[in-house]
Amino acid sequence: MRSALNIRQSFFGFICALILATLTLPASAQQCDDFNQPITSKGSAEQMLQPFSNDLLVSEFATSCLVSILTALKPRIVVGVGWADEDVARLIQATGALRSILANGGPSAIRISRSNDNLDSISTLVTAARGNNQTARVNSAIVLADVIDNSGLCVVIDHLYDPDLGETNDGKSGRVNLLSIASVVAPWAYRENFENLGRLRDYIGPKLQQDNDAKRAMVLYTNLVDRMNYQNDIRNPNMKQDLPSSMRECYSYVPVWANKTERRLTYDAPPG
Repeated sequence: MRSALNIRQSFFGFICALILATLTLPASAQQCDDFNQPITSKGSAEQMLQPFSNDLLVSEFATSCLVSILTALKPRIVVGVGWADEDVARLIQATGALRSILANGGPSAIRISRSNDNLDSISTLVTAARGNNQTARVNSAIVLADVIDNSGLCVVIDHLYDPDLGETNDGKSGRVNLLSIASVVAPWAYRENFENLGRLRDYIGPKLQQDNDAKRAMVLYTNLVDRMNYQNDIRNPNMKQDLPSSMRECYSYVPVWANKTERRLTYDAPPG
């Protein structure tokens, strides 16, 4: 017979799993109403919206609602187009809130965020992490460093192929951010991502070496190379395995820059 201790442990595990499942459910529009604060003042983007209250940030739907905001911003937070002040304000508010949740919530908050994100929300974060608003750029880079995984890495890799990325000071900072974020996944990248990182490494290395103003980027590039070179079948068995079906969002991603001249970012479905 099972001991009382084992029964209590099993019950506790069931309750924890139930709570985690609840926290990862998509929030409804009504539940997110409090997160869609109206624009209350004019001025700089940083002044247009107040931070969310602590009560909102600890609510069970906080992460899902914030990801929904980022997803909705995707069509308007794009490279090469001026961003409306209202959208920048919303972006700063949402990324600042996620940054706080992840910093205070630890690994469980990261798991919840990853279970709620999607390619559109990741695209918004990646674009902001290389954008010209410093607050949004820093917030987004910090959030991405926590939540990026095999399911969204394709977006980061694609942006690093943009030939205009290092043409401005903001772009250079963005390139540093994205190289750092790409390095996060290298030690546990699955086959497709490991191969895509390898092609990125071979492409971007010579370009950085020719850029006299890319010293910071070279440091992060070297870190990426070192992390990839350190991997083998024992340290990272994922590198020889196809992406699990639950992580194949990038199979539907259409690259903007990576495949303009040749196929550098590919996610071919495994046979069968």
